[in-house]
Amino acid sequence: MTTTSSGQAHTEAPRSADHRFAVDEPAAVIARPIPAGAFVNLGIGQPTRIADHLPADSGTVLHTENGMLNMGPKTEGDAIDPDLTNAGKVPVTELPGGGVFPLICFRGSGESILLLALWIGCGWLLRGIMVTATAASAEAMPARGWMLFSGVVGMLAGMALIVAPFASIAALTLTVGVVAIVLGAMEVFHAIRVRIEVGHVATSAAGRPSSFRSQPRPQH
Repeated sequence: MTTTSSGQAHTEAPRSADHRFAVDEPAAVIARPIPAGAFVNLGIGQPTRIADHLPADSGTVLHTENGMLNMGPKTEGDAIDPDLTNAGKVPVTELPGGGVFPLICFRGSGESILLLALWIGCGWLLRGIMVTATAASAEAMPARGWMLFSGVVGMLAGMALIVAPFASIAALTLTVGVVAIVLGAMEVFHAIRVRIEVGHVATSAAGRPSSFRSQPRPQH
């Protein structure tokens, strides 16, 4: 119900479904200008609906943000494969010539841990090689011995993570946890000491006469 400028009440007729904003309308508008044979990456959320508005014979290759290439239409019932989903975890099909990249599309916690261990191991290995080579070639580098030591340790840790990722990631998690606990305890101890020292300084300053008291002026 609305009120006109003359003060009379006016009841509006309910809007039909054609006038309501459709949820799929933005996806349909975006899908129209996509050329045939294009490669399109579809992320999570509203972009996943774009696939429903592409012609079946368009030849468009869809790549999901979770690692699936050449995604097909949605599926239901007994045809559902739990390993084939789009970025929104909606069951889909795989068209001929498609595939799934296992290092990008995590199908379980094991693959996630494996990729994390390999990523950290490669990073440590490369960093250790660079640090060791730099320290070995620069004789005037400050703390050269420590740099050589840290570089060698980094290389060994990186190789351990690459060779035995699951065992190494567990040891790394335990080590990081212990180091975090030790550093936290040291920070608390240091904060308590600083607080005590500040209290001593404040107490001594309160009992000391001020050095800014007025001094007699010399007589000329």
